Amino acid sequence: MHEAIGARAREGLRHDRVKGRPVAVTGGHDNTVRMWDPTTGQQTGPRLVFPEPVVALATGGRLVVGFGLEVAALSPLT
Repeated sequence: MHEAIGARAREGLRHDRVKGRPVAVTGGHDNTVRMWDPTTGQQTGPRLVFPEPVVALATGGRLVVGFGLEVAALSPLT
């Protein structure tokens, strides 16, 4: 899904707002999580790399990532 928002259904996609602006958060089998500006389709910020494929995402102010058999709760989205 990282190539284009909505490209592959087997990877995760969540949406949220950061500083009042919409963001899309994707995670996939390439072991990465990325944030996107859905209005431009451009990636914002660095990609986050995990040791196993990303299998679940949750947002709500804080990014929670499921990878392999583990879960990481990351700093609030800013």
